[in-house]
Amino acid sequence: MKHERIAHWVRRLEASGIRGFELEEEGCVLRLRFGAAATVPATPHADVAPSTAHACVRAPSAGVFHAEHPLSGDAPRGERPVRDGDIVGFLRVGEAIAAVLAPCDGRLGAPRVADGTLVGWGHALFDIVPAPRLP
Repeated sequence: MKHERIAHWVRRLEASGIRGFELEEEGCVLRLRFGAAATVPATPHADVAPSTAHACVRAPSAGVFHAEHPLSGDAPRGERPVRDGDIVGFLRVGEAIAAVLAPCDGRLGAPRVADGTLVGWGHALFDIVPAPRLP
């Protein structure tokens, strides 16, 4: 199933009021869940002080999110310092596994979605408190 096809269904269903959708075609299954439990806030978490600048790691495509490589069997590492371009998670799309990269240097927060969650393009996966820039 192509990304364009997934985006088509997401656009059609977001405003429809439908809470769940499943489509099977070409040997692929697409499951979409809408509603309060599936929604990720567009603003930082309420417990983050408004004066603290945060960057957000967003999904580069649709897929199943994993904080660690799905074949490693390792437990998620949790909050940690990261550098721009570090691998911070993975998306599994069928048999393919794509890396999710940190967009800047900083401190990576805990994942905003549970391991194994189906996410869409642009879905917020982590917050990063950017490292201060040196002059």
